[in-house]
Amino acid sequence: MKKRRGKRRAKGQQIGAVGEGIFAAWAPDHGLAAVKAGDDYGIDFFCTVFRRLGAPTEEATGAVLAVQVRSTSVQHKGRIRLDRIDAEAALRVDSPFAVVGIDTVTREVRFRFMDEALITELQTFLRSAAKYVTWPLRNMESGDKNFAHKLAEVRRPAFQQRLRWIRARQDIESMVRGSRISFVQNEKGAIAILQVPFVTSLFAVPPGDRLHQCAQRDMDMDSPSS
Repeated sequence: MKKRRGKRRAKGQQIGAVGEGIFAAWAPDHGLAAVKAGDDYGIDFFCTVFRRLGAPTEEATGAVLAVQVRSTSVQHKGRIRLDRIDAEAALRVDSPFAVVGIDTVTREVRFRFMDEALITELQTFLRSAAKYVTWPLRNMESGDKNFAHKLAEVRRPAFQQRLRWIRARQDIESMVRGSRISFVQNEKGAIAILQVPFVTSLFAVPPGDRLHQCAQRDMDMDSPSS
């Protein structure tokens, strides 16, 4: 007869649940209304962002901050860890996004907003063979005023548009080495212009084709003898 047992909960699950509870309690005092995601697809909370009109009234701004919570119970030496799927999910979020680190012992809340530095770090990690990217909790940012300042910065449409360009540029440049991408945008849309080292190294073009003739002309003009 097989041994009977009930459902079990791992230590990591306990720590994660405690960390999410700490964040949910922390959020209202920092201009957020945190709603737990029903299914975990890389985002733990969707947070409506409020602005203070005057004590004690706040007004919804319409902005939403996506949050991924990572918790540790190793005081002073705790590290935040993302696996490859976590990193890819974070890079695909098309709104303000932050990784929030929680020390479940001290109940300290730290944060790292998605910005150019984090995009580069995650892209570099995904191009490597490593299974995880980690950083010490103590190296993440902290402070109520700092959080409010960073949140206001990442909410700006221009900031988010710049991050979209950076992600697109790094994606393309990683696939086509030596290429450069630029963007032209107006109120109706945007155009991406891709420059590559040698157009004939990417496309098989018949010698009589106009594209081949233009490429040959450009190479002749660039030659020292021209």
